[in-house]
Amino acid sequence: MDTVTLVEAEDSLTDQEGAGSITGLSTNGAMTALDIQLQVRYDFLGYLFARTGLNYAMKFSGGDASWKVGGASQSQEWDYSHMIIPVTVGLNLPIGEKFNAYMGLTMAYISGGWSVDLSRTSVNSVTGAAAGGINGAITALDGGRANEKVEFEVSGLSFGYVLGFSAEVYENVNVFVELETIALADYDTHKVGDAGLVAAGLEQFTKYTVVGGSFFRFGATYNFGFATI
Repeated sequence: MDTVTLVEAEDSLTDQEGAGSITGLSTNGAMTALDIQLQVRYDFLGYLFARTGLNYAMKFSGGDASWKVGGASQSQEWDYSHMIIPVTVGLNLPIGEKFNAYMGLTMAYISGGWSVDLSRTSVNSVTGAAAGGINGAITALDGGRANEKVEFEVSGLSFGYVLGFSAEVYENVNVFVELETIALADYDTHKVGDAGLVAAGLEQFTKYTVVGGSFFRFGATYNFGFATI
């Protein structure tokens, strides 16, 4: 039974270059994300708080690779983004007059996913480990170059938690540092549209897709001084 690989892991590409199956390998490292959060918080009953807002993350750099097979250029470019709308209810723990520790439980709507933009003239085909190992045989695609953007997306409700610490640095102005963990995982299937990839046996991809994760944040908040209960 043939195993056809289109999305290549970086360590596999390094091994293939060492074995001489590919040449000119160039990568720009692991993906780095930019995470932006806007939130509104309300303190009540002295020791409790509730907050909501919008969190958006997107790829900032990394995740790209290019190489050559028989002189023909190949490439794959990863991307990622997610949107989270959380609602958190938690406990304030005052420490003196200017410091505060807090913790809370979160329910959130999450929508996001991964994608990889592929440009290929060949794919990696392995018929059992003894017949080719990790390198396998390079199989030319019918019809020349194939271009396909493979996307995996998930959305739904998820649960998480937040732990943080804040300090008042000026009247109504606080700085904070916090750790928030919230994620969503599910299977998603991408139907291949490129005729050359379908002819090579790549009709669809199914991937266990995870969005969200653990976020270490720091920033500033402003207290508008609304009445509390």
